[in-house]
Parts: sequence; C-alpha cells; structure tokens
Amino acid sequence: MDNKYLGNARNEAEISLALNLAHKVFAKKSPNKMLALPNKSLNNKNVVVFKIENKVMATCFIHNRLLYFNREKIPCSFLIYICVDKSIRGMGYSKDLMNFAIDLCKKNGKKACFVIARKAVDFYYTKFSFFGFSNYPKILIKKELHKKHKKIKFLKLKKCLIDQIIPIYNNTYISLSGAFYRDFNEWEFITKKAELLGVKLCIIRNENNKTTGYVCFKENNIYEIALKKDINYNEVLNNMFRIMRVDNLILHFGINHPIANNLEDFDSTFSFRKCWYGGHMMRINDYKTFLNINDKLNINRLDKMFNSLDDKNKFKLLVNQKNKSESFINEIYNIPLMDQV
Repeated sequence: MDNKYLGNARNEAEISLALNLAHKVFAKKSPNKMLALPNKSLNNKNVVVFKIENKVMATCFIHNRLLYFNREKIPCSFLIYICVDKSIRGMGYSKDLMNFAIDLCKKNGKKACFVIARKAVDFYYTKFSFFGFSNYPKILIKKELHKKHKKIKFLKLKKCLIDQIIPIYNNTYISLSGAFYRDFNEWEFITKKAELLGVKLCIIRNENNKTTGYVCFKENNIYEIALKKDINYNEVLNNMFRIMRVDNLILHFGINHPIANNLEDFDSTFSFRKCWYGGHMMRINDYKTFLNINDKLNINRLDKMFNSLDDKNKFKLLVNQKNKSESFINEIYNIPLMDQV
C-alpha cells in the first residue's frame, strides 16, 4: 500500500495530473475540447486523487454550491469529472474514490451531494445512495399568429453586465427547487461555460434600453429565464418567436416557474419525466436539514422511520409527508442547465 495514495491533491502538480486524466477520459472524442471547471474548485481541498506510484489513476473534483430549498440556502457539493484510468477499471478503486469524496463533503458540512450522470453509468451512483432528483419538466408552446407585441432587445451577456441580472435571477429562482444561488463568480464561470456548450446567454432590454431580465437558450430550447416582477413573459416569448423564426418553443421549466402562469397567449403542453437511477442525481447527507419545523418537533419518531430506509426512500418519504413536509407538496425539481456541472 506504500505506493498508493487516496486523498486530497497535495500540490499543483497533482491537480494538473488530475486535470490531464479528466481531459483524457471526458474529451477523448474531442481532444481540443475544454473542460468546464470553475477556478474556485481547482484547489487542494476540492480535488481528490488516487495515485499509484507517481501517476494519478483516478480523480474527482468537488464544486461547492448553495442549493435553494424552501427559500433557504443549503450548502451542497457537486461531484464532477469522476473518472478512473482505463488500465485499472474493474478493480474497485472507483468505490474507494467515491466513498472518500462523499465522506469529505460530509466532513465539510455539505448537506447533500449531486452528480450529473451520463447514460453509460445508469445504476452506478445508486450504489452510493444517489437517486434521480429532477423531473425534467418541459412546456411546449406554439406560435400565436397575428399577435402584436412590443419589440425588445437581446444582448449578449458580458462580464460588465452581470451585476444587473444577479438580483433578477436570485429573486426568481430562490423559489424553484433544484436551483442554486449564484454570485458574481458563479455567473462569470457560467458565461464561459455557455460558450463551450454553444448556448446563448442574453440580457433582455426593453424599448427604453432598461434591463428587464435574462434568457438562456439554444435553437428553440429555452433553458433559463428570469424577469423583473412587473415584466410580461408573453412579450418576451413573442419576441423569441420573432428572432428565432420557429413555430414552437420548448421551455425547460415546471409549473412552479412564474412563466407557467403567464402563457395565456399560447397553446401550451406540459410534461415531465422521472428517472430514479440516473441523470440529475442527489444524495442526502443530512436529511434533517430538509425538514420543516413541524417535522423537527417529531424528530425522534422520524429518526426511527428514516434510519430503516436508504437515501432514495428517505426522500420519497419526505415527498409523501404532505401533512408534515409542506415544502415538498406539488413541487417540480429541476437543476437549471447552467448549474449542471
């Protein structure tokens, strides 16, 4: 065991080796592709490595975020670019890597962990008590003919404009389960990530050149949108139809997004799906964080119930506690595109 090491990266050289491995695994089909990694996660505390001799053979990067839940900010972590060198796969090292990363997050007070799982690893993360979290909601709307609307402008979101949309985003998404708090640094990373993904991030200006919101879209898919409270979503959507020249738009939002109550101008179809074993996955490290006051008064009774269940069924039980956990009633869970790492 002397020639093996599992733990936090100890220096810049080990972080560089971890990045090289992640690039080799995740960008093998596109060698010039850049990895979407926030700078604040590239430090010793947030990079886990498994070394044999002097080679990093497995790694996991940790990106800490604040999850919006019940209008509060819950400290959580994304586990990203989890990978093992092809030459040592199937030997159980990935299990050791995952357990170390999860324990590290728990030690650092992270109440939940998230992974965005590829199709190739369906059922893998369930071994570590992760479960499918998102409902992948969509709203299909059809173009309304002969509808007059005010013209508005969509400008590329630049660094100098970020401060204008931070409060607009946070005031909207604080109520949407699965969204995350964003400060200036998060937005700066997101603008770079959008370019890597080929996604358009635009600030929205009205006819008086006042900033009224922002939108994130690609082709006819709208992945994120937030407007000031007095702004009409119908006006923005009609303008999206105008600039895209399409017959329908796909809105990646659930019924809890304010846009869902502002679609009177359109023929709209709502849908969602659930996948417990893959996709956007969550692991609850401290379920008590996700209880409301009434639940916490009955904590001894709940402890007995919860301790007999795995994390997925703990979450299901919370969802079904309609008389106890009011924050879970009629919720649609979804991680916005630009928060997926």
